[in-house]
Amino acid sequence: MSFKQAFFQCGITGFDKRLKDLNEEEEFSALINWALNKLQYFHSMDLRYRVNGSIYQTPSHKNGREIRVGKPRLKIHHPGAITYDWDEETK
Repeated sequence: MSFKQAFFQCGITGFDKRLKDLNEEEEFSALINWALNKLQYFHSMDLRYRVNGSIYQTPSHKNGREIRVGKPRLKIHHPGAITYDWDEETK
């Protein structure tokens, strides 16, 4: 299964929604979609996601048309921690 197939069903439909208003699954899906379609070749980003109350961070690099994902590392272990702090107007 390709990366794109794995996240196909997690896509978001409201592109005018502010990122602060998305739940964690929608936020994650929006970032994956952005990385697949907009991240420039040979650039990288850190992807953060929550698992059992802890936030992990995974480096991902776009090499040509491929995205390589690194090993997840524990970023924050705190129940009230947030994955990202988006500006109000960011969509």
